Amino acid sequence: MDRNTAESKNTLKFVKNHRLILSDKKGVQTLVQAAREFGVKHVVISPGSRNAPITISFNRSGYFFCHSIPDERAAAFYGLGIALKTDQPVALVCTSGSAAANYLPAITEAFFNRVPLVAITADRPLSWTDQGNGQTIRQEGLFQNHIKDWFSLITEPRNEEESWQNQRMLSKAFNTALTLDPGPIHINVPLFEPLYQTEEVQEETASRFYKSHLISKPFELESAKLLAKQVADHERIMILVGQHRHDKKLLSCLEAWSELSNVVVLTETTGNIGIPRAIDTIDRIIMPLEEANGLEDYMPDVLISLGGYLITKKLKNLLRKYKPAFHWHLHPHESGLDTYMSLTHEIHVDPEHFLTKTLQHNKKFAQSHYAESWQELKSLALEGHLNYLKSAPYSDFKVFECIDKAIAKIPNLTLHLSNSTPIRYIQLLGIRENITYHCNRGTSGIDGCTSTASGWAAAEEDGDVLLITGDMSFVYDSNGLWNNRLPANLKIIVINNQGGGIFRIIEGSEVEEEKEKFFEAHHPVNIERLASAFDIEYFSSQDEDALIEVLPRFLNKTGRGIFEIVTPRIVNDRILKDYFKKIAVSFRQLTKQD
Repeated sequence: MDRNTAESKNTLKFVKNHRLILSDKKGVQTLVQAAREFGVKHVVISPGSRNAPITISFNRSGYFFCHSIPDERAAAFYGLGIALKTDQPVALVCTSGSAAANYLPAITEAFFNRVPLVAITADRPLSWTDQGNGQTIRQEGLFQNHIKDWFSLITEPRNEEESWQNQRMLSKAFNTALTLDPGPIHINVPLFEPLYQTEEVQEETASRFYKSHLISKPFELESAKLLAKQVADHERIMILVGQHRHDKKLLSCLEAWSELSNVVVLTETTGNIGIPRAIDTIDRIIMPLEEANGLEDYMPDVLISLGGYLITKKLKNLLRKYKPAFHWHLHPHESGLDTYMSLTHEIHVDPEHFLTKTLQHNKKFAQSHYAESWQELKSLALEGHLNYLKSAPYSDFKVFECIDKAIAKIPNLTLHLSNSTPIRYIQLLGIRENITYHCNRGTSGIDGCTSTASGWAAAEEDGDVLLITGDMSFVYDSNGLWNNRLPANLKIIVINNQGGGIFRIIEGSEVEEEKEKFFEAHHPVNIERLASAFDIEYFSSQDEDALIEVLPRFLNKTGRGIFEIVTPRIVNDRILKDYFKKIAVSFRQLTKQD
């Protein structure tokens, strides 16, 4: 039977038991109660014996969606995808030893993106650490450089005080993850044998936990007035939006700002800011503008940044070189983020609220040609973009253009992008309002892109998830497909340019001796056979005609699938560089007129 059945779809349901049967280890019982109390709904479990008490308790409680993902690294990214989609904490459960260490890549991504993953690692009794015991490593503090809080649970408390300590430490960790300083936490669980005994637990004897509540400070009126004055006094204001969730209120607020003559709003596809006057193709403008030698006049006097990390390296370097007189960073939580080496104000506040108030405090802003000069660049770049792609030969860039056009009208589509070339090509095509964009840019690794998209798809109730990935990223995370409930609403496009094509594009990687063997690292993996191994329908194309014919069929099919698009390995870098040169020509004409 095809696995694209109702069983494989993301229609997981809570199953509430009439009797609460958990492990007989009291600390584990308290852990499960805490997870329920603090809003955990999804638990991603990897197989093992040492974690049996935790697995049994989460699965039999009836309070959680329990997902079985064998590979711990894939499991952690799968959990990350669920947490990103649901905006809720997700628990990860694994056995002891190197299994726990495999959580680290996803933990680091969650740390830098402030995602509340709860890593629950079973451990051997702590007395056996460093004593030649199997599957025993130094698990305490395993993730301490990239974790918001961690502790070792007392799994068999001997008295009321030790039970209270468990409750207190669990409360502290969950409050940190969810409220005080959002991000991943680590709960290490040393367990003695026997491991499989259970007992009935009365719900009315549940443990007591405390919850932290952040009371918003009275709005800092003076800060809003100060920013409003700077906006009124300066002719070049840039609002720069990094990675961000869809936010209708923020869209409306930024649209009002973008109408000011001295303000330009710059964003990237992962910013999900689809407003008419936003500059949403930064590299399409910045890269050619550098060649046209007209950069300095477009840099801001006042920079207002919000959201997560920015992808475009070129703009980051330019802002560091042409430092704004003032840089305001707006973020709900303290970050100390000074990406552009010019930070003057860090405001811990909801950006939409602060920017709305700032507009209200100033009815008169400086008159300037700054916004229109950026709009002229945007128009010229779009014209050059369209003209170039009309005659561009078959290549990675041409493939992304075809995909972008094909998905333009798919409702409620979430587009996941792997790191390296896919996210960079999409940045040149602009934002589609029907699409939610995501890329793992906390650490910008290729290691969990498929698993993250899979987890997001499992939690997605109303739409489809499309992952566009390179062949290296796809093969690297192929265990992300090792999932008995791989979501039916997940489709994957693999751009196969036979290796790490990014190394033919990035500056400084022109060295020939090591390029193919060590940087591009060609692989012998047959994508079709890999798809077959996981029982996923496979599609392919080798040229533009086949792409145009197969792509609609792939996108419109019911159920999951993998579409391998083979592109030439050699020409991609030349086509991209010629693209920027073509736009630069029209920019030079503009700068000469100025």
